[in-house]
Amino acid sequence: MAVANRRFFSAVLIVALAATVASGCGRKGPLDAPTAAVVTDTTIAPSGTTVPAKPSKPFPLDPLIK
Repeated sequence: MAVANRRFFSAVLIVALAATVASGCGRKGPLDAPTAAVVTDTTIAPSGTTVPAKPSKPFPLDPLIK
């Protein structure tokens, strides 16, 4: 009985790992923008003046998705 349980759990583990690897596959490229996306270079401050938008800071894992 213990051998059957070990084989069952091994099979489940293999299927789970295969599903994890397969789920990471997909189309490589830029993300599609939403249809109602509006891109602005400035934001409105509470005082009513415009200030430049903050530049995005690099993230350590960015090279993995480029």
